[in-house]
Amino acid sequence: MTEAGAGLPRWHSATGLPPLPVMLFGFLTAALSIALAAYIATQPPWLGAEFRASGHGPLEVTRVWAHGPAAGQLQVGQSLTALQGDDGRTVSLTGFDPHTEPHNYPTFDEFHAYLQRHGEIATVLQSEQLSLLTADGERITLHPVGNRPIITLPASFWLLNVFGLLPLLIGLAVWAFRPRLTAARLLALSGVGFFLATCLHSMFISRELALHAGKLELMLRFNHYGLALLLGSLMALMAYYPRRLTRYPAGLLVLVMMAAYQLNETVYAFEWPGHAFYVPILLLYLIGIAVAVRQWQLVRRQPLDRAALKWVFLSIFLAMGVSLALYFAPVAIGEQPMLNAPGMVGVASTVYIGFALGILRYRLFDLERWWFSAWMWFFGGIAVLLVDAALVLALGMQPVQALGVAVIVVGWLYFPARQWLWRQIARRPQGSIEHHLPRLTRIMLSASSPETSSERWRSFIDALYQPLHIHRSPHPLLGGSASIHENGAVLRVALPEETGHLELMHARNGQRLFTPQDADTAGALLAVAQQICQTRNAEAEGARTERRRIMRDLHDDVGGHLLSLMHGAGDSATRERARNALQALRESIHALDEGRSHHLEDALEDWRSELEERCESSGKRLLWEQCCTDTLDVMLTSRQYINLKRIVGEAATNALRHSDSDELDIHVDARVDRLRLVITNSAYARDEHEPQRTLAGRGMHNMRNRAQELGGSIRFQPPGQQRHQYTVEIEIPLDRGTDRAAGSAVA
Repeated sequence: MTEAGAGLPRWHSATGLPPLPVMLFGFLTAALSIALAAYIATQPPWLGAEFRASGHGPLEVTRVWAHGPAAGQLQVGQSLTALQGDDGRTVSLTGFDPHTEPHNYPTFDEFHAYLQRHGEIATVLQSEQLSLLTADGERITLHPVGNRPIITLPASFWLLNVFGLLPLLIGLAVWAFRPRLTAARLLALSGVGFFLATCLHSMFISRELALHAGKLELMLRFNHYGLALLLGSLMALMAYYPRRLTRYPAGLLVLVMMAAYQLNETVYAFEWPGHAFYVPILLLYLIGIAVAVRQWQLVRRQPLDRAALKWVFLSIFLAMGVSLALYFAPVAIGEQPMLNAPGMVGVASTVYIGFALGILRYRLFDLERWWFSAWMWFFGGIAVLLVDAALVLALGMQPVQALGVAVIVVGWLYFPARQWLWRQIARRPQGSIEHHLPRLTRIMLSASSPETSSERWRSFIDALYQPLHIHRSPHPLLGGSASIHENGAVLRVALPEETGHLELMHARNGQRLFTPQDADTAGALLAVAQQICQTRNAEAEGARTERRRIMRDLHDDVGGHLLSLMHGAGDSATRERARNALQALRESIHALDEGRSHHLEDALEDWRSELEERCESSGKRLLWEQCCTDTLDVMLTSRQYINLKRIVGEAATNALRHSDSDELDIHVDARVDRLRLVITNSAYARDEHEPQRTLAGRGMHNMRNRAQELGGSIRFQPPGQQRHQYTVEIEIPLDRGTDRAAGSAVA
């Protein structure tokens, strides 16, 4: 996207001047041109009225200025049929439209016929005394005046010049900062052509009734020269940006083509079929599409250039396409345009607004966001000058007073509006850091290992920047925790607990480039994530240290005493109780050991054997139904094992103690991701007048807490009036509850 000279300092100008003075010189030149256009537009003889054509009928009066020559003479709604000079020359006004765009006539002959009739009316208007003939046969005498008041110029005059000034300033601002870049030169040249076309257009569109034929034709000719310069420069721009299409001088080829196009119009040599003036413009649009397709093919393996190219072509073809569809194409086929001339020019000027936004989003022409900020500061200075001039000219204030008022007005109105607009356009796309800290804290605290932290961090960064692709590299990131590469196409961010890094490509699904603010934000968030991981790891290490201490104390102290009690007991019942207590202690110690694990299949078999022994000693029968739709080769952590065992044991104890049934029914549904146990026993039939037993107790409370600790659930279904069963239903996820919570937080 760069060429020779791109490495020069960005403030360097081909004129040897800094960019802002160059931009100011361009603005002042344009302002003087607009003032000259206003002066020329006010010189023809003025009647003080506005007119409208009524098809092939007479001319209708639509407005009469209060202080003009026609005040008190003409009335709104009157129909004029002819105009007569003081030498007796009479010209018909029937079927004449003073506001017709002359180039809308499809052939050279019709164009010349309109100019000839237009010139005849303009000649009669030079008379010192005019007679207007109405459709009612009335003769109205007027004395035209020169130096038409500037306030009577139509709104279309000012709109055209504003629409033309914007492309000129944007193109000039790009060239002022990148004067050696061919594409920037062509953009500035297209802005000059745009302004030239609109400035000339504003002069002849402001005519009250008619202009001198020679002057009108000259304005029309330079208007089309400006249009040719605009279209040719944009076409050459597409041939050079972001890649040069050919080793041949594409700009010279475009120049020759546009010169031939305008020479044909100047000498009226060849009439295009359909429309002599607008068919070539439609053909140039089609050629531009072909150039765009070729550029797209050349940059198919350059994602950064392709992103910029999409924005450039969207700006050009969308605005120009709307203008062609709503104005040029209908006229070319003999229909009325769906937009008036100022509306068409306004739509076309959005091409340059698109370029300005493209600089913000894709750094077109190798410019950064500071370009937009500099342009807005420049416009703030211009606003002071404009307000100052308006106060002096319109209100008659003294220059010193006007300057002070202008500074106050711009300071209170423009600069707050500018700051708001800049925040809306140039704000950080990912939002403030404070907005993301709660989610970042939640997901990083939920990670259980460096690998899990990396996955959580990747999910967080993906949601934050929405890149087209994320690649994980095992190599350490050099030069900081986050950095921009490939002119903003790639953002590299380190991992919080590992040596590799993430490589993000094309932010927001390819809609924009990464900015230095993105790198700063990612680096700051990474520092927070690393601190969270360090805090979490320190807390986990402290918990492990405390568990090891408790395990040692239980094993050495409590275990030793129980072992002594078991060996020193005088009867078998005491030895059995000591043995059971020692076994429970060992299980508790194992539950604290994170390194131990148990196969689910072995655990179920152990629990079944233990329950069979308990049922047999209680004179009851165990009905064990096991449904395993998936493999049972699943590992339980020590915490899962001991909690599940205690839940099952407590449920069986309650069933054996409180049930009058001789059966205990246990249904097991084991899968890879979850374990479901349903423990059912018959209960005695309760009379409806008998008070219901209190079901809540310490054992049930412990069972519920153990299930929740494993991320599962437990339900108790006590017997009712018609149902004589007591059911405990346990459902436990077999993967770690903390990881499940982390996953849900990320999602």
